[in-house]
Amino acid sequence: MYRTNYEATKLAIRRALNNEPSVEELIANRHTIKHDMDDWS
Repeated sequence: MYRTNYEATKLAIRRALNNEPSVEELIANRHTIKHDMDDWS
């Protein structure tokens, strides 16, 4: 769990510093993005 969170945090920081993804990309893909936790019921 620690390793997963560490990698996700690094990726989030890298993307934030590069202004990625753009607002336009987020809006365009809002219906196709799936979260792994969505399958947990």
